[in-house]
Amino acid sequence: MEKVRRHPALAFALVLLLAALSLGVGFSGPPAAGGASSGNDLAAVEERELAAAISAVEIEARERWSDGFAGMWRTAEGQGPIHVAFTAQAAARVADLAADFPRPDLLQAVTFERSLAQLEAIQAEIAVDREQVRRGALDLEGIADHRYNTDIDQARNVVEVQIKNADQRTRDTFEDRYREAIIVKEGPVGAPGQCSRTDCRYTLRSGLRTDLNSGWCSTAFAVRTGSGVRQLLSASHCGNYNQNQGCVTPYDIGDDRDHGGETYGPVTDDVCTGRVDAERHRPTGDFVAQPWIYVNDANQEARVRSQGSWSGTVVGSTRLCKSGARTDRDCGLVRGKHHSPWWVPNANRFIRASYRANSGDSGSGVYDQLNWARAEGVYSGGFVNVDCDDWDKSASGDWSTGGHIQYALNRLNVSLITAPPGG
Repeated sequence: MEKVRRHPALAFALVLLLAALSLGVGFSGPPAAGGASSGNDLAAVEERELAAAISAVEIEARERWSDGFAGMWRTAEGQGPIHVAFTAQAAARVADLAADFPRPDLLQAVTFERSLAQLEAIQAEIAVDREQVRRGALDLEGIADHRYNTDIDQARNVVEVQIKNADQRTRDTFEDRYREAIIVKEGPVGAPGQCSRTDCRYTLRSGLRTDLNSGWCSTAFAVRTGSGVRQLLSASHCGNYNQNQGCVTPYDIGDDRDHGGETYGPVTDDVCTGRVDAERHRPTGDFVAQPWIYVNDANQEARVRSQGSWSGTVVGSTRLCKSGARTDRDCGLVRGKHHSPWWVPNANRFIRASYRANSGDSGSGVYDQLNWARAEGVYSGGFVNVDCDDWDKSASGDWSTGGHIQYALNRLNVSLITAPPGG
């Protein structure tokens, strides 16, 4: 029998969550009549508690068994059992994780052949080859275009490739080159959104329109440099995107960004590769970046209280929202967390979710639906129909994707600004 050490992550997460709930963090609206909690309030508390516990299970599983962890997902649109997969000793490990879990009956052990680390290695190999195809340095039989996306289907323990034309020769090329851990699907490959909350001078926040030389995008969260300078995030590809090649260099560092008809400051750093499609802007003059989210017209100053983690985002369980300058607020379920959009060189670990977005929403902040206070990412792009005036036809649906906030902060050498309690 495997000897394991109890990990405190799950218990600690629940303690923090209950403490936050007792202070009212993440709640909105008046209390029930007479000061008593309503049934809806209690249900919301239970849902937040379970969501935090699920996230903590994945974090603990990754930390304790990184080589053998094979994935975690939930079925039935976030209402079914929670599957936790390993390459060995799955039942024993899940039983250990269930000891501190509030609903142990939901956790189900799964044994798979390949670990997530192995699948990520295969996905990384595909990304390197895709970049070589884009540069014309690699010729793959039947694959004339580098514009194909990849993700990891955790429930099937494979890397999924989505390509516009998937004939048999294309399928054979992928499967022969990357072994049996590949499924090739035919479908739209998407494009990053870049095309129109327009005047919120002079207090900048996530969810506003930012204008550049060749179009406009949306703003994400307020951040702080090591020297204490406040800046604002957005998407890197907005200023350096080619419709055939994706992100291109040189980056547009030094170019100005405008809001409300005024220039608010220049791009100071810019990264579009790997796990990041993000840039930061330095507000100048009367402009200032605040830790707020323009959720919609009725809620223009939702406070950012904390930062999520990529490991804590669970496929089929975590619900994310984006609030963008083009399509306002929409929320959806996480569908994949190993997405590799073709327009970002060597892309990996992008979060794919079912919230709807469109051109102009690129760069908007992505946050947790159950707790608006938690920043989770920067929206990058998705499949967008050319009919930009028809919401249902033009929205990206299950193929909305963005880089996680933790990777953007690390690469851009900044920290997230959060609002003080009560502020």
